[in-house]
Parts: sequence; C-alpha cells; structure tokens
Amino acid sequence: MPPLARRRTGFTLVELLVVIGIIAVLVGLLLPAVQKVRAAAARAKCANNLKQISLATHTHHDARTKLPGTEVTGSNPSTGTLIGVQGWAWKLFPYLEQGPTDAAFANNGSVSGLVGSGWAIGGPDSLNAVTFPILRCPSDPAMPPNGQWLAGSPGYYPPTPGDPYVLGLTSYGSMSGSQYPYSLTGPYNDGAFTSRPPLGLTDITDGTSTTILFAERTFKDENFSADKSVNLAYLESSLFDAGTLITFNFSPLPLGMNPTGPSLLANVPINYRIPAGVPDDAVELVYTNRFLSVGSEHNGGANVAFGDGSVRFLSDSLSPITFQALATVAGGETITEAL
Repeated sequence: MPPLARRRTGFTLVELLVVIGIIAVLVGLLLPAVQKVRAAAARAKCANNLKQISLATHTHHDARTKLPGTEVTGSNPSTGTLIGVQGWAWKLFPYLEQGPTDAAFANNGSVSGLVGSGWAIGGPDSLNAVTFPILRCPSDPAMPPNGQWLAGSPGYYPPTPGDPYVLGLTSYGSMSGSQYPYSLTGPYNDGAFTSRPPLGLTDITDGTSTTILFAERTFKDENFSADKSVNLAYLESSLFDAGTLITFNFSPLPLGMNPTGPSLLANVPINYRIPAGVPDDAVELVYTNRFLSVGSEHNGGANVAFGDGSVRFLSDSLSPITFQALATVAGGETITEAL
C-alpha cells in the first residue's frame, strides 16, 4: 500500500512573496485614489467655510445694510492716537454662531488690554488669539494645527516676558482691490473691502456675481524666508495681516495699511510664489505681493466667494486681466473669460 501523501499546512515562501507583491500593487493603485478623495474632501470643506463666511456677510448686510468693516472704538490715553480693531471676522462672529466670543470682544474693547506697541498681544487664551476651524483651510500644511501663531523674532516684534504675542490666524481674506500699492484715496482703492467707509451690495455696480468678496490664501512657500519677512519693519502686510484680530494705533493710517484686514489683492496671479534669489532692493515688493496674494494648496487654483453668495474654484491659469476685473466693485469691466 503506497504511503499517504503528506498534507500541507502552510504556504511556501514563493507563494507568500507573490501574495505580498499583489497586495503592494493594489496598495500602489489605491493610494493615489485615496489621496485624491482626501484632497477633494479638503477642497469641499474649504469651499464650505467660504460659503458660511459669505452667508454670514449677507446676514450682516441685511442687519446693517453694509459689508463688515472697521469701527474706531477709542483712543490711546497715552498718545491720543486712534485705536481700531481691524477685521471683518470680528463683525461676523454673531452670524457664525460665535455670540459669546463677540460679547467678549464687545466687553473688552480695543483699549483695555488688546493693544501693545501698536499690535495685538496676549497669550493663547487671549482674545487676539481667537480663531475657529471655519476660518481655516484644512489643506494648508503651513497653518499651525490650532491656528495660533506665536509671533516674535530677535530685533522685531519681541514677545513680552510672560505675555507672548499669540495671534489667531485665518486662511481667508477680504478682497481689497486689483493693484498694489493702494492708497487711502487713490485709484487703487477699488475693491469691496478698502480704507473707505464700508460699502453696501448696491455699491457693487460691476455685479455681485462677478465681484470677489473673499478668497483663500496659503502660508506655504518654498522660498519663504521668515528672517527677511518678519524683520522688515516697513513691510505693510505680513502674518499679522492674516490675523483674525489685529489692532492698530496709528493716526492717520500709513499708506498701505488696510483697516479691513485680513485682506488680499489681485495684483499677482492666483498661487503666486516668491521666486528664488530675490535681490534685497526688491524684497519689500515681492514679499508684500506674496503676503497679499490669493492662493491655496488645492491643485490648480483657489476657492473664491463672490458677492452673490456663490463660491467658485478659480483656476490659477485665469488671465491677470480677468482676475483683476473680478477684484473691483465698479471698474466697468466685462468678463468674457470662462470662470
């Protein structure tokens, strides 16, 4: 009688290697798809954030017949200069379901503890460190996880011992116009949010469906140099202009200081980046352009909210002429390029 065949109880090494190889191929095929799904979800979340900001802006307009702007709330007792609280974000808190935070701002004002050396100060629990998930794009890897930026560097904006400068950031900015530099009274004062008194929607004669109110920005830039940017005392805008709250105590406001920040401009293309090797004599203009530019970490463009409440994804291949036309409220331009 022939012996019984020995029953196998496992896999051979070759079979295991084949199975592992098949799994690796499947993972390689699925991973890009998973990444695309995650990127699409983040882009949709970002667009929804802008939609909520846009709806809150319309609710504010219904209540006050104007877009959210800055109010001068007092004067500095020691210098007599005007003190204001920058920003559309604060004005929208009641309409973004942030009533308690709005009340905290209203109860404290800009004089009692929110101003120091001309800029907002305080720790991570202070009012100037306030930010919310709805104010931050989930795709920007350079945004601090909690949206709070610890400011200060040697020689400029140094933190006060025991009371560091912590600023709550937002990924979104109001559109201030088509060109830089804009002046307080000059021809570049042409956006929805500028140094002039707050506008109403009826002032947007170009049409609300073709006028940008808000757009997103990104803090990531391969050629960004914190040493150059933070230490430029004459730079009109920096990460401070990306703060949910910024205080100022200048009278009058210097050229370029926008009292409706955090703000953006359309003078450079969408997703503009700092070029390599910027010469020293061009640093101010190049870095200002970058700080105020519309951009994102979404592939191919950025989310933008228009005056009619719609949110669209604008391609970074959009022509500069069309982009600048979308940034003005009464330029009389005709938009012929597909958006």
